[in-house]
Amino acid sequence: MNEKKFAADIKVLLCFITVNLFSLAIWHNVYRKKDFIRHFIVKCEKLEFRFRSNLTSINTIIDSCLVLIALIITVSASFCIFHINLAPLQLKMYFSFFTFAKGQDTFSMLIKGTVIIIQFVCLLIPPAIAALLSGIVYFKTSDLLGKFRENLKNVKMDVLYHNEISKLFTNYNFLYLLVHEVEEEFSITIFMLLCSQWLNMNTVLLAYILYEGDLLSYSLGSLMIAQLIFAVILNVGVILCASRISYQVFRVQTALQVMYNRVGTVKSSPLHIVKNMLDIKFPVMTACGVLKLNPSLIATSFGSVLTYGLLVINVNRS
Repeated sequence: MNEKKFAADIKVLLCFITVNLFSLAIWHNVYRKKDFIRHFIVKCEKLEFRFRSNLTSINTIIDSCLVLIALIITVSASFCIFHINLAPLQLKMYFSFFTFAKGQDTFSMLIKGTVIIIQFVCLLIPPAIAALLSGIVYFKTSDLLGKFRENLKNVKMDVLYHNEISKLFTNYNFLYLLVHEVEEEFSITIFMLLCSQWLNMNTVLLAYILYEGDLLSYSLGSLMIAQLIFAVILNVGVILCASRISYQVFRVQTALQVMYNRVGTVKSSPLHIVKNMLDIKFPVMTACGVLKLNPSLIATSFGSVLTYGLLVINVNRS
């Protein structure tokens, strides 16, 4: 039983270490994008001026997300610190830099508490910040596409003026380049983020299956719950924000097609510009070109975790 318990501890701790490395890689990747995010904000302001309309304010949502992140980490880390003495020896060693694992004096508890806080911060905050920034960029981009569609509604269908259509084409091309830049910059980031959160969910599942009964300590449980909450929220949030771009592109293309069909009998230069806009194909938001970010990916990711869990259960029983 002790050998089985030790093997389970090692497997789970190796998964936790791997997830931490993923988090550090994500943080480094996001930090390198600070210049792009700064330029992206400037471009959004320029397009707002061109569209003569303000983008949807999401400051309240951003503040709420930051508060939720801080609250989950604070509560789960505090619960983990409070119950650390009941955890398995290997987990105590992990949360004390493999020193003072058995100690219950003030200094040992201070070391464990500090390491636990660092562990929770390094494990959960980088993916959360990466997901939040990516979600903001995706949402702003889709909002710009929505404002462009509103501008299309203001175009008079009976007469197409060359100057007006030319301005629309300029803005449309600007949006096309912006969407391409967003896809190129955040494709790898989202791939790393989804992989880390997929590994998070599998780590939680693995720990829950391998630890039986009393072996599943409250400290490990609090870390697992925090990981699971973050994994679900980040996966769903990022994918939905990214899929919103494709939805807005579809609506813009539909509006352009309706415009072209209504005045399609008239051969004119403005109509040719509309046809050129219809021929422009926007890129689909992907994770490193491997996964398309659409709502069906949510069901696929959770389904794969469930399949993996059933596989581990069968192997564990045999």
